[in-house]
Amino acid sequence: TIQAATDHLCGDGSFDAPWGSALVSGVSRIVGGKDGDAGLLGDETALDELVDGKNSPASLALVIQPGNGGPVEDWINLEKVYEGSPETTT
Repeated sequence: TIQAATDHLCGDGSFDAPWGSALVSGVSRIVGGKDGDAGLLGDETALDELVDGKNSPASLALVIQPGNGGPVEDWINLEKVYEGSPETTT
């Protein structure tokens, strides 16, 4: 995900969440209760761990945004990913 890549390359907490995503993420954690995330934004347990030298940094960053350009926070995070992995082809 953009969040996983941003946090991995630029440090935990560096991801800028769009307000809608931040709201749904909070609700998902509340609904999940003691089990954690309820998966309203997808199954976080299905994500691969990012490991430097194994699967990070990527050789190619292929980014697809929705037709309307998406939230500005996505573009900010993509710039962070780009700057955090200068050897990646974009």
